[in-house]
Amino acid sequence: MKSIFVYCLFFILPILALAQARDFEVWSDMTVTGHLNDKWQIGGDFGYRILPASGWQTAYIRPVVGYQPVEWWRLQVGGANFDTWQPGSYELLEWRTYEYVNVYWPKLSWLHVDHRAGLDQRWYFSNGNSFQRFAHRFRYRIGLRSPDFNLGLKRSPFYGALRFEVLRDINNRDLPVLFDHNRLIFALGNHINESWRLEVQYMIIYLNETLQLFIPDIDVLRFRLFYKF
Repeated sequence: MKSIFVYCLFFILPILALAQARDFEVWSDMTVTGHLNDKWQIGGDFGYRILPASGWQTAYIRPVVGYQPVEWWRLQVGGANFDTWQPGSYELLEWRTYEYVNVYWPKLSWLHVDHRAGLDQRWYFSNGNSFQRFAHRFRYRIGLRSPDFNLGLKRSPFYGALRFEVLRDINNRDLPVLFDHNRLIFALGNHINESWRLEVQYMIIYLNETLQLFIPDIDVLRFRLFYKF
């Protein structure tokens, strides 16, 4: 019964949320992870994002180094470059550094829970590559993930996930809300083999810069491909 309840959250709620859509974006990402030894990891991700209605586009690359001394927690430190543009209108360049702590607990037989908390340091440059502003952001995410589905007596490589993330621009002390950016994510994943994994996500982004909380601003269809070596 617990599994049935969790799967309903993964697949029924996104259908209900679709009716709230305003702006619709498509994101594509590839994440690569390599193990140097039993504790240290290197890798990162890169991708492309587009808002079809306006032509807004983003391309990014985000390398990372990870340290995982035990199974239930991992530290990540990395950097990133985001290039955002709209043809004939503007271009914005962002350089970023970040530090995250990941905790994988608790791990139940029917549900796995993970947490990620960290900081982003973000430098923005305008069309002429002149410095525009700096933003320091806090973010926290909690994720719920099912084990691989059981189909009859045979285990399937599919899984479901539900994630919620809150973000805060620490530099902006005038915000009337605690978190100015929230993300609700529904995902269906598939372990293709030991090296490759594919995840399809539906994401609702809330930009809460006013007291009108939890009003959807952006809907995102996201495709994430993972490779482990």
